[in-house]
Amino acid sequence: NNWKPDKNLTINCVLSSVTECISLGDALREIDREGLIRSDFLLVPGDLMCNIQIENILEHHKVQRKKEKNLVMTMLYRELAPGHFSRCKEEDAFIAMDSDTHQIVQYQKSHACTSFDLSNNVWMNGRDVDIHYNLSFTHVALCSPQVAPLFTDNFDYQTLDDFVKGVLINEDIMGDKINGAVIREGYSCRVNDLHTYNAISLDLLGRWTYPITVDNTSCPLGRNNVYIHNDVIVEKDCTLKTKVLVGKGTIIGEKTHITQSTIGANCKIGKNVTIKNSYIWDNTVIGDDCYIVQSIICENCQINRNVKMVDAMISYNVCIDEGMELKPCTRLSLKKPDSDGFGDDDDDDSDIDENMKKLKIQDKKDYDIEIVGANGKGFLWPYDMEEEGNIPSLTGNDYETSDGESNSEDEDEDSTPNSPQPELSNLHQFYIEVVENLKSGYLEKIAADNIALEINASKFKFNISIPELCQTVAKALLEMCLKHDDTPKTEQVKEFGKITKGLHPLLLKYFNTAETQTYAINSIEEHFLTSIEEVAYYVLPSILHKLYDADVLDEAVILRWYACPHEISEDHIIIREENRTLLRKTPKNKMASPNEDEKRVALQEKIKEQGEVVRKLKSSKDQTDEIKQQIKDEVAKLLELKAQLGGNNTKKKFVLKTPKGTRDYGPKQMAIREKVFKIITETFQKHGAVEINTPVMELKETLTGKYGEDSKLIYDLKDQGGEILALRYDLTVPFARYVAMNKVEKIKRYHIARVYRRDNPAMTRGRYREFYQCDYDVAGQYDPLIPDAECVKIVAEILLKLELGDFVIKVNHRKVLDGIFAISGVPECQFRTICSSVDKLDKTPWEEVRNEMVKEKGLSEDIADKIYEYVQYKGGPELIEKLLNDEKFTNNKSAKEGVEDMKLLFKYCELFGCLQNVSFDLSLARGLDYYTGVIYEAVLTGLPKELMNGKTDKKKDKKKEGEDEQVGVGSVAGGGRYDDLVGMFDSKGKKVPCVGVSLGIERIFSIMEKKQESSEEKARITKTKVLVVSGQKKMLEERLKLVNELWSQNIEAEVTFKANPKLLNQFQYCEDNAIPLCAVIGDSELEKGVVMLRNMKTREQNEVKRDELAEEIRKLCVE
Repeated sequence: NNWKPDKNLTINCVLSSVTECISLGDALREIDREGLIRSDFLLVPGDLMCNIQIENILEHHKVQRKKEKNLVMTMLYRELAPGHFSRCKEEDAFIAMDSDTHQIVQYQKSHACTSFDLSNNVWMNGRDVDIHYNLSFTHVALCSPQVAPLFTDNFDYQTLDDFVKGVLINEDIMGDKINGAVIREGYSCRVNDLHTYNAISLDLLGRWTYPITVDNTSCPLGRNNVYIHNDVIVEKDCTLKTKVLVGKGTIIGEKTHITQSTIGANCKIGKNVTIKNSYIWDNTVIGDDCYIVQSIICENCQINRNVKMVDAMISYNVCIDEGMELKPCTRLSLKKPDSDGFGDDDDDDSDIDENMKKLKIQDKKDYDIEIVGANGKGFLWPYDMEEEGNIPSLTGNDYETSDGESNSEDEDEDSTPNSPQPELSNLHQFYIEVVENLKSGYLEKIAADNIALEINASKFKFNISIPELCQTVAKALLEMCLKHDDTPKTEQVKEFGKITKGLHPLLLKYFNTAETQTYAINSIEEHFLTSIEEVAYYVLPSILHKLYDADVLDEAVILRWYACPHEISEDHIIIREENRTLLRKTPKNKMASPNEDEKRVALQEKIKEQGEVVRKLKSSKDQTDEIKQQIKDEVAKLLELKAQLGGNNTKKKFVLKTPKGTRDYGPKQMAIREKVFKIITETFQKHGAVEINTPVMELKETLTGKYGEDSKLIYDLKDQGGEILALRYDLTVPFARYVAMNKVEKIKRYHIARVYRRDNPAMTRGRYREFYQCDYDVAGQYDPLIPDAECVKIVAEILLKLELGDFVIKVNHRKVLDGIFAISGVPECQFRTICSSVDKLDKTPWEEVRNEMVKEKGLSEDIADKIYEYVQYKGGPELIEKLLNDEKFTNNKSAKEGVEDMKLLFKYCELFGCLQNVSFDLSLARGLDYYTGVIYEAVLTGLPKELMNGKTDKKKDKKKEGEDEQVGVGSVAGGGRYDDLVGMFDSKGKKVPCVGVSLGIERIFSIMEKKQESSEEKARITKTKVLVVSGQKKMLEERLKLVNELWSQNIEAEVTFKANPKLLNQFQYCEDNAIPLCAVIGDSELEKGVVMLRNMKTREQNEVKRDELAEEIRKLCVE
């Protein structure tokens, strides 16, 4: 456990003499009676899981208390979307809060409510009010000493909800106020019921509660948040999938599958057991072939083989005989219920756990053997429907209290999508509102966006999922036109076509994917199941045709529905058999018949098989002329099959998107780019670099042969003039070409531009096919290692200025690597290809790299192991001394020269003040062929945890200039010395020594964007310093005159493009765009010759003379 409490923190427990405190109100009244609280205090329940840092909020509360003496409480909330897994439905609430003071002005529980009525007092004094439905109470409240006396004065206050409602009702009389504070970080959730018990347990296993965690030295964290105690025995073929905790001494049998569950200590789990979302307490035995889902089993229970249970609660010492299947929501205990079916209320609840562990064995004939079996032990405890209402479940999907059984087992993940069922009342109310919205929208010809806005508002109000939304819209559409009267069905279908046409833009919004269209068809089918005759002979196929003709449903979706019913029943089979004929006979049908569809599917299978043949041939290592000819023949067959498939008149929709591996950059992203580019450019220029630019295209022969195995990633171009071209792969090779072509002998240059690579993109981790590089290079003959050290210094400066966290610049030398290969026995002709393998060590385990060296590149195992002896070394000057004292190492000329160069590099880095960020890492190889000396790579090591969310890419990705692994790994820059590259382009082979560094700018952008998202500050996407506004009408000309005056004095200013805009809308525009100032003018300001200058952050405003306005703006906006 990583939780380290403050050593100075002490907790004193005060026991009251009164034992009848059954509510929060009773407890606070007793605390007030004994005078235990004299100052502000923290009110939290004992069953709370919380890691919130409250220091800043507490200080703010104290400051507010000084300003507002009547502030009695600050309630802490966190943002959680309605329906979030860790939200308790009973605690959902509408909260109206003053935008400026954060005072709670209205509070209403929203569970089972469909509307929220705002009091007129909410708008008093013209204040702005924020209305929240996405706030969840953390059960943490900062209280003043007046809270306890207020509970004493009102005995109706039993809960905190009673208190809040009472204070708000009596605010006008008593003047007491309650504030709300929204926390942006931290976790807080209370165990209210089985659902929240499950949610908190899963969040704890998922580490959302960090630093409160379950792992320690004896129970370490494993992959996918699996925690297994060190002495647990897990037999072969077991699957512990995700969020699993297994206590010490537990044994898990073969082929057992456990997911999202907790297993206690000293348990015995049999073979072939399935445990999902369940909690098994200590010393429990579960036999073979059991199926346990969403259940709680207490200590010392015995569940014999082949027992099945869903949503069950099994108390202490219960035994269930083999082969028993419990109904959902079964509760079993060794304690026998009273004759009325429920327990004795006079029992001492505080000792109930201990009593249940020590229960005497009941007479066997008393047990409910029809539930627990002939050899079982236990009594069934029924639910008190009057007191408990719906039967609770671990997942939060409470069972209704009817006699019907409810199926809680997981749906087959591979089945056709179908809508889950929420609370009937909510879904029914939502259905009614959707019907009303569709009818009014169609009759009044309301815009689709406005109808969608109304429907989406109802969706959030009733907590409706996307599948439920699509099904409800489809049913509502049928409700509008299909009548249960004598109206001819042909007329009803015609009416359906008219309504579909009128609501066409809206339907395209909701049924825009194959999945949502499937939901709609399933919903329509269920609507007609009550009348198979009508479905079979006319209505259903006609409805589907209307939707198909309007492009609301795709042909492929309808055919898939026809082939794969989402439920297998006699009615569903009848529907499809009858529609089989009609889909072929209907003259309006444009869709393929089932026979044609079968042919198309068969053709697709042939294409798939033929594609596999081509891939196998291309992957063959022995590419003889015969094999190459065979590849051509098989590719021709593949193209012929694809041409046959393309001949089908299947309708295709144009998808508007950017090419794979590219992206658009909006104003927010461009603002971040500009900031980063400015820092990098200023650093380059500070070190004396000049800027050059080269074409985005190069001759293909210029680029080939410079990148080793990565040359296959170059984009080729076909030029109409006959030149064979390619898009530049990096900026280094074009720079070398520039130096050679222009006979440059010395230059210190920088270049920021796009480059292109035909790579597999991973855009969430900053890997693109089109991306920026920021290069700094020094060309010319200089004394050894001085330019190299300056490159390291420049990288360190830039990363420090960008504030990306801790970083390390790993350095190595190509001569050191060549020396290691020579010492280990690698043939010289394989140096470069083995170097490419070593380059993968930063993201690939040694065993995989070793396997590549041995099996793919032909090295012996001994040579590979010798390489590993050296490449695992990393360190500072002490490593250099260690290598210089290694006789075997220094006997190699290349290795010795490389280490001596590194010693000199470290000396210069120390003089430049950047040695603390430099590490000598012998595994650093950088796979590009043109490096000849020092190589380096910068890696972020101290990213904030909210940015460490990338998943490790297991593919064998090559490392490239300016492109590295995911944000969580943090490699952001690389480079090195390339003395021979310029000579490759010179006709006389004249060499110009070069060294440079390239910054992986996309990686940096990804990190900066995530930092911006996690920041509370709004990003400034415009440089506007002031917005010219007015609250009066007919002031457009004066506003235009003033903004022109500001422009003429080089002040970045704006004015809204409306003649008479509302003042609040203008202020909101400033807030949304982070414009710091507003220049307000009106009749009074014009008379005085002044302008009211308002600071949007502090809300302060002052009159400024008009001729001094520009200078005052400059003073306030000094960056």
